[in-house]
Amino acid sequence: MLDNVGLITDNYHYIKEFTIEQNVDLFSPFYSCFDTKLLKQYNINPLKKIFNLSKGECVQFQFAFAMAYKPSLYLFDEATAGMDIVYRKDFFKELRTVMIDGKVTVMLTTHLQEEL
Repeated sequence: MLDNVGLITDNYHYIKEFTIEQNVDLFSPFYSCFDTKLLKQYNINPLKKIFNLSKGECVQFQFAFAMAYKPSLYLFDEATAGMDIVYRKDFFKELRTVMIDGKVTVMLTTHLQEEL
């Protein structure tokens, strides 16, 4: 069931005191087809602790983690709130890439009208 939904939010839902690598090691076994190679394509230091991630890095990690198990539904809850405009554009470019084949559903909540 966990394989079906990817949750990306402005709140950290990983263990903040753990590194990215430790979180991946802990949570990836819960997914039937987790592909760690997808996580490596993002340039986030795997030894960085979650509480030390910037807003953009946190969303980027959550998105990469979700993409690593290929859910059919992505839920974005204010994921871009507080993101700088440069990363926000990159984020939406990556999101379009995920949606291109039409096999996923994306639900996005935002208070920013320009995102809609």
